Amino acid sequence: MIVIFVTQDDTTPSEVRWRDLDVDEPQQRLATGSSQTYSQLQWIDPMLIDPAMGAATSTADQVVQLQDPAHKDNVIFGLGMYNNPNLIYNAPLVHQVSLSPCLGGASYEYVVAGDNRVHRFTMPPDAGAAQYPYTFGMTADLGQTAASEANVALLRRTLANADAEGSTATVVLLAGDLAYADGWFSRWDSFGRMMEPLAAEYAVMTTGGNHEIGTGEAWLSYNVRYPMPHQSSGSKSNLWWSRDVGPVHLVALCSYAATHPGSLQYRWLERDLAALDRQRTPWLIVQMHVPWYHSNSLHRDEAVAMRRNMELLLYKAGVDLIIAGHVHAYERTVPVLDGHPNACGPVHLTLGDGGNREGAALPWLEPAPSWSAFRAGSFGVGALRIHNETHALFNWTRTSCEDASAPEHINMDPTCETMANGPWSFGSDDSVHAADHVDPEWLVRPKQRDPILAGCLLPELIEVQTPPPMRTNTMTMAKTSAARVETSSFSSWQGLVSAVPLALTVVLAGLIGFRLGARSSRRMSPADLLPARLEVCTEQEQECAYLAMP
Repeated sequence: MIVIFVTQDDTTPSEVRWRDLDVDEPQQRLATGSSQTYSQLQWIDPMLIDPAMGAATSTADQVVQLQDPAHKDNVIFGLGMYNNPNLIYNAPLVHQVSLSPCLGGASYEYVVAGDNRVHRFTMPPDAGAAQYPYTFGMTADLGQTAASEANVALLRRTLANADAEGSTATVVLLAGDLAYADGWFSRWDSFGRMMEPLAAEYAVMTTGGNHEIGTGEAWLSYNVRYPMPHQSSGSKSNLWWSRDVGPVHLVALCSYAATHPGSLQYRWLERDLAALDRQRTPWLIVQMHVPWYHSNSLHRDEAVAMRRNMELLLYKAGVDLIIAGHVHAYERTVPVLDGHPNACGPVHLTLGDGGNREGAALPWLEPAPSWSAFRAGSFGVGALRIHNETHALFNWTRTSCEDASAPEHINMDPTCETMANGPWSFGSDDSVHAADHVDPEWLVRPKQRDPILAGCLLPELIEVQTPPPMRTNTMTMAKTSAARVETSSFSSWQGLVSAVPLALTVVLAGLIGFRLGARSSRRMSPADLLPARLEVCTEQEQECAYLAMP
């Protein structure tokens, strides 16, 4: 396990004191690591002073004072001037300490240097020795609003309840767009404080999104603060990686890097899937940021090239679930391949309803595609409880809605319905599931994951898009493939700096299965599945820390 914590004091050592709680006489150990800092030129985004939801980070007057007091009425959006020291962010020290060895299934407690609070975590069981049931939390596009805090609190409560009910619970999957710092980099520090109650106890496994690369971010804050297990999985980039976690093999892919055959990411994925042992890890989940399948009017066709490049490769490997974010709504599909329901295809989850300041994504496209099973334009989180090699119970739970008439435009009643009035969305949630605040579903997979051996035929209409020479970036490929989509048999629906306390997070893995064939009619009562609702977390002005898996 890797512990990451942040301090302002450069005399604080990169040290963690820890001990094993599963032995009769726990002996305290000392682990040491390293720290680093960085600086970045800040970016002024309109959401900084006028978010669609939540409180503003700053006022226009405050930004103008930092930019140029002589022009008090004009905020200059975009990248700040390099010769203005007011707009250069100086990061605190980011410490990284590895705790090793940590045994599968064992519980540990630890204290980071400069702080006296005790944190605890449990390692997932080793691959091949999976303990059932096994529970994972899932989210994306979190941000830092009251809705975000409610979702983080619900994830923590859900995993704690799972522990109390005898289910191993060690992991949260976060499919991109974490802090919504958007170039105002002190928001990474406040995001760490918001996440700490969850991330100090449960591993958070992430993949990067557009808010980690755009608006001046360029992956820097993300890569420094959220190291993923890329080296141990043979990847040359922190942006794509894999890890065995209990009964799951988790793969993370990058939507904003080359994906065509022959690219670094594609070749790595081929090698990783070729080494997959379904006897050790019967479940396979892939997470990325941009969804391949969604039926929202926003962000359409943004992942066409990636889907065409990689969908058949993942299908042949028998992937169980693909989770994504990006679209600020929740949607679950039936098993699907190449735009059509397919019994051996994966279920796709869009979990971009984490509650960030940009608001909900509406309206939905009508009529809903045949592969769309459930969709809701509100905010919530998902949880998956794997019961054995073939059966899992998934549940999505709403926490809040965008409401233009509510304080900060957020309605914290989980029975709410969305009324959006943001820069890109408008109107009420027009889906047939708008009034449903939970989506419990049994997901069942065949024991034989190979689609051919399971009796499914391989389609011939997926055409891999190989880019022209010297044009290997994903954005270019998405544009050049747009014309092909129109004639293809595939119908696509996708498409002021504050003082810094210290923060803590854990990172692991999870997964989803699905029912072979039609959507299962076996549903659980919401009363049986819905965890007790938590009050919104309040920011703690103290040092914080978080965990990551090597």
